[in-house]
Amino acid sequence: MVDQLGGDLNSTPLHWATRQGHLTMVVQLLKYGSDPSLIDGEGCSCVHLAAQFGHTSIVAYLIAKGQDVDMMDQNGMTPLMWAAYRTHSVDPTRLLLTFNVSVNLGDKYHKNTALHWAVLAGNTTVITLLLDSNSNVDAQNIKGETPLDLAKQRKNVWMVNHLQEARQAKGYDSPGYLKKLKMDKVDTMEETEWTYTSMQAHKHTRAHTHSYTYSRKHARLCVTPPLSLCV
Repeated sequence: MVDQLGGDLNSTPLHWATRQGHLTMVVQLLKYGSDPSLIDGEGCSCVHLAAQFGHTSIVAYLIAKGQDVDMMDQNGMTPLMWAAYRTHSVDPTRLLLTFNVSVNLGDKYHKNTALHWAVLAGNTTVITLLLDSNSNVDAQNIKGETPLDLAKQRKNVWMVNHLQEARQAKGYDSPGYLKKLKMDKVDTMEETEWTYTSMQAHKHTRAHTHSYTYSRKHARLCVTPPLSLCV
């Protein structure tokens, strides 16, 4: 069987060929009907493996054969995220960006964008490329951390300076932008308070209605003959 799973990584022959960068074998296996969307033992399909191992030509071939450029694997990662995190060559990332990849998409579990992952890996060349491709420098992950926050945690001066310059270039540190952020925060707090108040009022109204209904029901029971049964 062309898609027989096996080995320590529970992989198909196509997974192995992709991981090793054997484009010719990848082409042959696809001709014989191998399925590139199958997941290996680590939760990755072939396009994710090609991206994280830096095999740019295989990434291009698999996308040309119909693999979704934004497809998430079982780890919640897209090919772009893997390229930013595992490959310090800019070629896979540059290629994926030409396919109109969703550069600001967050992963399934951490909500890290490709820029977050590049910062986590200290992948400076890819950071520059992602910023040039309009990556959101203020995107927040599930913990509310931006790429700049992660760079500061790692005390990487180059990354901190580069990300701060990107924020300034986009006007994120301007008084007008900071005022807008403050107003948005106030609006969010007011909306939350209004929602809570409305819920409490609705809860009180339902309780009052229930009490009134019970009283009416009890009254009807007490006026129903025979009167001797009423307590």
